Amino acid sequence: MGPVVQDRRPSVAKLESEKAREVCKRAVEEAAEEYNDELKANKSAGTVNRA
Repeated sequence: MGPVVQDRRPSVAKLESEKAREVCKRAVEEAAEEYNDELKANKSAGTVNRA
């Protein structure tokens, strides 16, 4: 890799931050789905584990 370019265009930084936000959003949604699945499994088993 070459030297780090300091004067990056705002559009590139904006695209990168939007991409990062999208990745984070997806991770949160996946974690929420797993948590909901766990809650459903616990309810059907008659127990609820609270963190």
